[in-house]
Amino acid sequence: MSRLPVLTRMALRELFISYRMVPILGLPIIAGLAVSLVSPEQAGLGALAGAAHVLALGLACALPVIGALAAVTLASERRRGTPAWMAVRAVPRSAVVISWFLAFAVLLTAGIALGGVGAWLAAL
Repeated sequence: MSRLPVLTRMALRELFISYRMVPILGLPIIAGLAVSLVSPEQAGLGALAGAAHVLALGLACALPVIGALAAVTLASERRRGTPAWMAVRAVPRSAVVISWFLAFAVLLTAGIALGGVGAWLAAL
């Protein structure tokens, strides 16, 4: 599995070039910053519970959009035949798929972490 870091970097680069990285990182951050827009009294809960409730609602709206974007990305890569050159290089198909999943996982984890930090700062 020494190819996995290289393939993951290539997937991250492809996401960066095609501007798909913007919604993957941006939607969870916007969900975290939306906490500052709704006061806890309007949410009907305490300060931290209201912030957690708004963050959970924001992530519940953002994650299906990001999942759909991931599905469209993998389907378009397969339809265009972009990873076809790897068949010549004897790269297993499972390594390609795992590298895309790792790329999305890295970006989604970073986005949720940044959104959580934004929600935490807004709740204070």
